[in-house]
Amino acid sequence: MSRLRFGEGMSLAKFPTFLLLFLMQTSAHAASFQFLGWRSLQPHVTEGSFQERSWEISIPGDWQEGTQWIPSWNVKGIGEHDLSIDVELVFEDGHQSSYSFGHWNRQAQKRGEQGSRTSVNGQNDAYGVVYTDTLILKKTAHVARWTLGSAVQSLSEPQLKLFGVCVGRPGSEPSPSPLLPSDDGWSVEVPPLCQFDYLGGKVWCSPTSVTMIMQYWSKMKGMDSWHYAVPETSAKVFDPGWPGTGNWSFNVAHAGGHDGLRSWVCRLASLDSLIHLLRLGVPVAASVSYDLLKGKATKGDNDGHLVVVSGWDQSQHVIVNDPAKCPMVRTKYPVNAFMRGWNASHRTVYIILPNGLNMPEELTEIQWMDSAS
Repeated sequence: MSRLRFGEGMSLAKFPTFLLLFLMQTSAHAASFQFLGWRSLQPHVTEGSFQERSWEISIPGDWQEGTQWIPSWNVKGIGEHDLSIDVELVFEDGHQSSYSFGHWNRQAQKRGEQGSRTSVNGQNDAYGVVYTDTLILKKTAHVARWTLGSAVQSLSEPQLKLFGVCVGRPGSEPSPSPLLPSDDGWSVEVPPLCQFDYLGGKVWCSPTSVTMIMQYWSKMKGMDSWHYAVPETSAKVFDPGWPGTGNWSFNVAHAGGHDGLRSWVCRLASLDSLIHLLRLGVPVAASVSYDLLKGKATKGDNDGHLVVVSGWDQSQHVIVNDPAKCPMVRTKYPVNAFMRGWNASHRTVYIILPNGLNMPEELTEIQWMDSAS
């Protein structure tokens, strides 16, 4: 089954007809995305023959008419039970639809092994369609309510540390030539890891990128529990519904499920936003079209890729850890080529960072809906 992925393994030839028409209708407008996040979430606990803990989050009215939705969650203490993630929508004609983003747990799970962590395929009706981690709406919704739920073993677990939704509307992307700061450059030292060093690693750009960032923070903060090997991360994020390790929501759920870490998927507004994060010492995993990143004129089929952006140099190059460019994983690309590749995903990133490190005020596309630190 094809998954909607700008810069993540999807070609226009694979889009359903309705989706092609939808994209043509919205392409005349500027793209607009916002990450709405919650860090202080009180659960509802239902007691019966077993206990169930659930959280309900309503999306503010200003963003209920978004046409693309990508959720993120960080949960602690899930134990042996699954976390279910669903959204209920009421559309302008009064119709109600519910869509599932699957079942999440932190158990190791590999291709061919039995496990309950999975996205849900086959969700496609007249109002919306789910492509693994992304909901595409075909009609306008006026009410949106998210529900996360899990059976519990004790009243203290599990804990939902963070929930967020990247919501917005695709459209035309900025065309002016981007410029990096005219200084001596800036970079952070992210451990270089090659995805091809591991059996099955050919399609592991996402877990390899997550592992590099977690190892970076492990060293910076002296947290051994954040240090994983790439195959361990792959087994923790594998999604048989994909099938593979590229589920954006599952990747950030793995990283953000650790004590002291937070993680989410969002779409940054511009190169400037990325620069603000790098100056803060935060490396970012960026979803790109690999063909466009390497300077080709057009993107190819299934050319989605993730790289870790770690800085820039004084000659207008973006410094990245490219897990597929082995053995020289730490490399650089011209800023124009990087932006063409990154724009193909509407500048999608994984943000992974320790607690207590706040987002720069300039990143207005990231909006916290509570006052938690």
